[in-house]
Amino acid sequence: MLVHHVGIVVRDPAPLLRLFEVLGLRIQRSRPNTNVGAELTCIETAPVSIEIRCPAGEGPIARVLEKRGPGIHHVMFDVDGLPGVVEALRGRGVRFLGGVQEHPWQLQAWMDPRQAHGGLIELGEVWERTGPCRPRPGEPTVGHLGWAVRDLEAARAFFLTLGLPVDRSGPDTAVFAADETAVRCSPCTISLKAPSGPGPFARFLEKRGPGLHHLMLRVQDIGGTSRAVREAGFRLSFDEPLDEGFALTQFVHPKDTCDVLIELGEARQR
Repeated sequence: MLVHHVGIVVRDPAPLLRLFEVLGLRIQRSRPNTNVGAELTCIETAPVSIEIRCPAGEGPIARVLEKRGPGIHHVMFDVDGLPGVVEALRGRGVRFLGGVQEHPWQLQAWMDPRQAHGGLIELGEVWERTGPCRPRPGEPTVGHLGWAVRDLEAARAFFLTLGLPVDRSGPDTAVFAADETAVRCSPCTISLKAPSGPGPFARFLEKRGPGLHHLMLRVQDIGGTSRAVREAGFRLSFDEPLDEGFALTQFVHPKDTCDVLIELGEARQR
């Protein structure tokens, strides 16, 4: 399974698109997606894309916003031979929301988010594949997708059932009060996090329940990027980037980005 895109649902994409412009990302012109009653805007990030959907009348996107509010909606994996993959996963006990659906551009199936620890996973077989978008010099890239869960070992077992390699669980940095493990899906990773005490992940689970929590973008200069983001009027979570040992990180306040939490990270030299 290869991560194809990360889907985001918002009522008004303008603040989030403005942040992406400040970061220097390439934004396609929005177009209607009549299948789900939404306007679709694609951000050409490497190595996977970001798809932003906002409602255009009645439909699934409007219902999602009414029920859960804005945020990261789903992650899509591109697979070969989707009907056979779905049949095999069903044989391992994985539940799906209906069967395989055919669209002009792909085959599609959705896993049951109640089994997938609150996160919505789309499996797709895209007819016309293109290679990963190559980043321009200095352009941010997608690093990982954060996923808040209550039971880390149960979530780890679920992704192993999907046939994806998963690291052993361990503690995250103390400031987040969470334990974590990484799902090594190509070409980016999913970071599963479960609270180990009071903190941001415990609050997220109490407010929204388990599910997709944040999107991390890798940047080359966290100091310069943070200054540019602040000067554009966005609030950041820390006065100075947080040193996590392996990376320097910063978070953009979700109230400034349509309730979508964006992490910025600069890898540390080892």
